[in-house]
Amino acid sequence: MNIKTLLFFFLLLSGFSAGLKAQDFADPLTYQNFILTEHTEFILNHVDYMAKILYDHEVRRDQEQLNLLTEQIDKSIGKLEKMPSFNDDISLKEAGLQMLIVYKKTLQNQTKLADSLKIGKKSSFEEMKTYYLLQNELEKELIDAGKKFEKMLKVFARKADLDKSEPVSLFDKVVEVNAYCRRIYLSYYNLSKVNEDFFDALKNRQPESMESHRKNLLEVAEISQKELQSEEKHEGYRNYLHKGLKFVHYIKEQAEKEYPQLVQIAAKKNATFDDANKFNIIVINYYKKAKHIIEDFNQASVHLMEKSVIQESGHALLNGAHKPQSSILSKVDKQEFAPKTSTPNPGRTQE
Repeated sequence: MNIKTLLFFFLLLSGFSAGLKAQDFADPLTYQNFILTEHTEFILNHVDYMAKILYDHEVRRDQEQLNLLTEQIDKSIGKLEKMPSFNDDISLKEAGLQMLIVYKKTLQNQTKLADSLKIGKKSSFEEMKTYYLLQNELEKELIDAGKKFEKMLKVFARKADLDKSEPVSLFDKVVEVNAYCRRIYLSYYNLSKVNEDFFDALKNRQPESMESHRKNLLEVAEISQKELQSEEKHEGYRNYLHKGLKFVHYIKEQAEKEYPQLVQIAAKKNATFDDANKFNIIVINYYKKAKHIIEDFNQASVHLMEKSVIQESGHALLNGAHKPQSSILSKVDKQEFAPKTSTPNPGRTQE
């Protein structure tokens, strides 16, 4: 069930009629939910964007999609700037406005960071790790702004006697799930790069190098497995973590059982037809299975981000927030979340 369907479902449950009017700002719940709606509309679209760029860096370079996000947040900033005070109190409006301003700044700085580091499919594990660590640093200001906004929501709700409405801010949820996905992805990415090294050596028929990378692959697989096993499922959703472990287990199994045969055949000076046939079968079988495992892993990150944030946005809708519009990025079909698998080298890390 996609975002649009879920939001429609929540809308039916809440029985809320769309259409906020300026004169309704005298009502505290409407005033509060107008701000929450502007936040939610942007966040849900940004979640779509984040889910893609986690593993497909070409999407990040797509200026059209980035422009759509920027235009949307600029419109939301403009709407909040024009809002009146509530009973001469502008604290909630200002906190909500500052939240959007900081979010825009963070998005722009993260894009500049990725460009400056030239992050892409050829980036090393250390480069990707540095990139994610710096992203986390850039989000600290966003976290602080989110805490201030959430505090003002509670103050506003208490003053207006809206305690039962339980206002929801999605910013902390976005930062939290983003950090979680980055940790899982880094463990996967580390192993992927070493696996890529093995297949580069295979492509160049370098048996000694293949064996060296195979041994390294087993060591890194142990590290990745321990890292992932130390993680807990995210709010009851363990599929992304499970798919990451499935990839680790598969690569470890290949390095133990199948890759030694590839090394042996590559080392032969006079390989037979049977050797060549066996070599090709191992590589083809690896490629077919790895393709599906990687696709499932990538898709699971999309489901996790959507599920985690949609639960909170649904909670907001049930309490009277305005239904967000369908995703501005919805024209990009969900099937495009799957990695590109036409690359002839089966060891290549998917973008």
